[in-house]
Amino acid sequence: MLLDTPGLLWPNVENKNSGYRLATTGAIKDTAINHEQIASFAAEYLLHHYPDYLKARFQLEILPQSEHELMNAIGKSRGCLRSGGRVDMDKVSKIVLAELRAGTIGRISLETPAMMEQELAELAVIREEKEAKKKARKQKWKGSNQI
Repeated sequence: MLLDTPGLLWPNVENKNSGYRLATTGAIKDTAINHEQIASFAAEYLLHHYPDYLKARFQLEILPQSEHELMNAIGKSRGCLRSGGRVDMDKVSKIVLAELRAGTIGRISLETPAMMEQELAELAVIREEKEAKKKARKQKWKGSNQI
């Protein structure tokens, strides 16, 4: 079941990967994100999970090893060049995100149950550490005020 609740997001996404996935899909407004960071996250994910889709969509014979190399290859093939032959990363980032969101790269999933299980376990550890720091600050504050 897929539910769409436009405009309803909690104010703080604790799991950074969830935040990146939301931004990749467009659930977080493009004006609030850095296209290059989000496209880099998406490129890295696609390299690991959907390499054949990348080869087919961007007509790549050999798949680059890193997301930066992938973005450069896409930028060169799509003519996203600046003076000196440098790739315009903002422009290629917008292309990658637009094509991913439109489904032209292919039907993909940005998360799996196994990924979520691992990330929730990591998030539980982070929450425990934050709570321990908060308790330590309270104890320190109480101790300094009992003179």
